[in-house]
Amino acid sequence: IIKPLAHIFNQSMNQAQVPDKLKSSQVIPIYKKKERSLPGNYRPISLLSIFDKLLEKLIQKRLHSFLAQHNILYDY
Repeated sequence: IIKPLAHIFNQSMNQAQVPDKLKSSQVIPIYKKKERSLPGNYRPISLLSIFDKLLEKLIQKRLHSFLAQHNILYDY
């Protein structure tokens, strides 16, 4: 499964596009506080696929590496 995923992730990075299948998520309401019958007392949480989380982590690492390599990030 590593080779197909690497190919998909690399294509995504090269084309600057995320595959449509990775854009979908399941949104569930999470109770915050007070009265449970009021919709405003819930917050939406998006459940993403593990593949979307992997791509997100990959992009974050590559972006951070690029910014650090080119001394773009401020130390503080």
